[in-house]
Amino acid sequence: MVRAIASIRELAEHPELENVHPELLNQALNDLAEATEALLKNETYALAEADLKMLRQVVIKASQDPHPFPNAERDEGFQESPSWGKPAARIAASEALMILAWREATPIESTKEAIVTLSRDACAPVRYQIAANLNLIFKTNRELMWELLDESATRENNYGVLQGTLAVLQRCAWADVPRVAALAKHVFSRSLESGRGADRVREQCVDIFIGLSLWHEEATCTVVINRMLSAPKDYSKDIRNAIFDLGNNLTHEKEVVRDRAFKLLQRILTVSLAGMRQVEAEHPAPYGTWPENVRTEYGEYVHNVDSVAQRLYFSSGAFGNPDAESTPVPSSFYLSAAPLLKDLASVGHAHTAHYVLQTVAHFASEDPVGVLLLVGDIVRASSAYGYQYESMGEDVVISLMERYLSE
Repeated sequence: MVRAIASIRELAEHPELENVHPELLNQALNDLAEATEALLKNETYALAEADLKMLRQVVIKASQDPHPFPNAERDEGFQESPSWGKPAARIAASEALMILAWREATPIESTKEAIVTLSRDACAPVRYQIAANLNLIFKTNRELMWELLDESATRENNYGVLQGTLAVLQRCAWADVPRVAALAKHVFSRSLESGRGADRVREQCVDIFIGLSLWHEEATCTVVINRMLSAPKDYSKDIRNAIFDLGNNLTHEKEVVRDRAFKLLQRILTVSLAGMRQVEAEHPAPYGTWPENVRTEYGEYVHNVDSVAQRLYFSSGAFGNPDAESTPVPSSFYLSAAPLLKDLASVGHAHTAHYVLQTVAHFASEDPVGVLLLVGDIVRASSAYGYQYESMGEDVVISLMERYLSE
């Protein structure tokens, strides 16, 4: 470690460093910043204050290099897929700077100034390094962390950078639940327009809303979720993301979290089924004659209903998961899921029906009579869509009937 620090010092202080070609200087500063980052990550080695000062100077010098240059085309691509090339001294310096701030016992003004400057850089990949690593200064400079999170959530326009911001908000949500909820709402409201990367940003926002709703019944999150459910046509993708998040909590070890997840999933299913039925009532003619926009709207409702069926199936234990033994399903699962399964039994669409059929069959021993009645409802509803001719569904029903006859 001593030799590594000495090597960095020697290179950083080399008298000819300023006289090399700009591209070579970029490469040298990039390498110095990466080496500094590697050193700073090694917690087992206690760095002397003189060493920290030298490493700080190296990183700040690299942060002032002109590479990478502003590039609108690159930043546009960054919105959807955050990535960057090397060497790029300022990007490497941004990463190292956040590690440096993490290692500093007390906030250093020059470090703070460099972080703030880079957080407002003209290049999205540079801003991303700061935004995505702000959690590193949670203990050493929490005030600056929240200041830059607030700024990014309210002013940042690149969705790729916002992905980094939201990732930090997710990790730090427990520290200030109302603040994180408000910032996520702000980002969510600003990402209503479609665009490259917008879907991923909205997905992260929904993750926060659902998580804080289940764990804390946070007021702002409740308002946003209620708004989504009051306009399921406008928020169909967001609702689908919520369904996925809820599915991951249906078997949570905390009963209160499970109960809230089931209740919210029931609300989502209710509004989605209502949307389906309304479209069907308004357009009694065959599906193929419907206008394109109507078919799209109906398809979104069907997709969300089907997603509910899938989440129940995969959470229930009906799916042959090789890890199922390590994640046992609570015995109360069927009682909580029964109202949803009853509603889903009337849907009829073959894909949904197959998931529901497999799920209810899994609980035949829990409620023999109730499950048999549900199977009848599923078969009757799905026969309108030809499900009775599907071999996979036939196998499930025959297997279930054999179980009943044998018992």
